[in-house]
Amino acid sequence: MSDTKNIFSGFKSLSKEQWKALVHKDLKEADFEENLVWKTYEDFDVQPYYAREDISESALTSQYKEHAWITYQEIVVIDADQANREAHLALSLDVRGLVFNMAVPAEIPRLLKGIDPEKVKISFSGREALKTTLDYLDYLAAEKISPGKVSGFCDHDTLGKWVTSDTTLTFEGLSELIRKTTDAPNFRVLHIHSGDFVNAGANFTQELAFTINKVVEYIDQLTESGMGVQEVVGNISFEIAITSDFFFEIAKHNAVRKLFASILKTYNVEDLRIPILSTSSLWSKSRYDQHVNMIRNTSEALSAVLGGCDSLLIKRHDLLNEEASGFSQRIAANISNLLREESYIDKVDNPVTGSYYIEWLADQLVQASLDLFKKTEEKGGLIACIRSGSIQQQIKKVRNQKELDLNEGKFTMIGTNKYRIEDEEIIKPKRKDEKIGSDGRQLLKPTCLGDLMKSKAEAEL
Repeated sequence: MSDTKNIFSGFKSLSKEQWKALVHKDLKEADFEENLVWKTYEDFDVQPYYAREDISESALTSQYKEHAWITYQEIVVIDADQANREAHLALSLDVRGLVFNMAVPAEIPRLLKGIDPEKVKISFSGREALKTTLDYLDYLAAEKISPGKVSGFCDHDTLGKWVTSDTTLTFEGLSELIRKTTDAPNFRVLHIHSGDFVNAGANFTQELAFTINKVVEYIDQLTESGMGVQEVVGNISFEIAITSDFFFEIAKHNAVRKLFASILKTYNVEDLRIPILSTSSLWSKSRYDQHVNMIRNTSEALSAVLGGCDSLLIKRHDLLNEEASGFSQRIAANISNLLREESYIDKVDNPVTGSYYIEWLADQLVQASLDLFKKTEEKGGLIACIRSGSIQQQIKKVRNQKELDLNEGKFTMIGTNKYRIEDEEIIKPKRKDEKIGSDGRQLLKPTCLGDLMKSKAEAEL
């Protein structure tokens, strides 16, 4: 056809009311709401069909062109030389970002031997992340590498560590780190996780709201110590945990940028794009059916990319049970490679623009998250609500419902869902204090946010 402008001219347009009338006819005596409308863990009533008339102008997502993302891989550092070999293997798989999980201190020259920090995004996480980052800055100076030419992050999420462990809450090390990385604008040291809430069982609204509450706590705490707002927010990067709820995750990634921009306006900061690293979550992973995790990782990666993430870190499918192997690391990296090199997702203008279903979900998430964010701030903010147990109570309620729905078959996950809490003859806990839940996942971990309610309330009040 030479003229493609009128390609749909032969088809009659159908209003939403006409469509719904036909559906009612096909349903005969069956109830429309009961059969076709489903309720989310946020209590959203999700319709089976959305039209342009359902979406406000402000809710529409702006288009982006040919979206590219960086592939990250995590390297657990027990021995510097071994970690260096794993890093070179990752780089051979077209990985362009490395997160060194510093379980122990390591000499930077050995760790980064043969790796160019100007070409590879170098980041640090784990217990020794803060010290290693300071050593890294000294290494750059010794090698005469300009800090302005490197990029990455230091995962020193003070609040994140505090809400998931018994560490003391202090911002001193973070303030020092921000000051020392002034000349490295692309190396972020306020790396803020949403996974603390996701892996505890939160719904999407809770995840987004409490993550933004965390942002506000950082801004307020650090500006009180004498830092400027621009200095603080210029150091922020997000790490968004991804679950297997495909469309919701796309909408969530759209929503998080709108929420962050909305919050920054109250501090008179505008037009600041915060880099988003999307990473596969632990919440959606099976301990006992690891190959299913490959499928879930793929779904999570695609939703994050379609949602517009800047970087992608897919954790290996056997993370819960085994040490890293060349095979599992290669599979994790190749999920991102396949989306780029064989599916050409990076060559497509935003494919979800015009999807009214996703636009509606994103708008609902923004509004509901802002409401919950404001309620939390009215109660004193994130720190106060963690100390009182309010946030833990809210998340635990959702978590318990999710577990119940999984066990009763009301909610299914990608892949097999054959394990149940009562299947003790099939699944045996590895420790006396370990509880096993549906789909073989470990539940109520001691470091899980949902189980710190009593200890935090008693320790901090």
